[in-house]
Amino acid sequence: MEQTYIAIMIQSLEKKEQVLDKIIELDTVQKNQLEDPNLTPDDFDDVVEQKSKLIEQLDNLDSGFEKLFELSLIHISEP
Repeated sequence: MEQTYIAIMIQSLEKKEQVLDKIIELDTVQKNQLEDPNLTPDDFDDVVEQKSKLIEQLDNLDSGFEKLFELSLIHISEP
């Protein structure tokens, strides 16, 4: 059972890494947008919205990871 928890937690961390990589990419896009004199508010808002969705995914991944970690501690401490 412990191995299952560990495998799922590893998957969660890998997914979190992917989401963070996407956020970093969007940071670069935003930086470039802010240097563009032809930037429209809608274009900027689109990227902000994309980042917001990714941050929500991170929150969900963190929450799920914490719950799973707590469960794993309960199972490890059981006799």
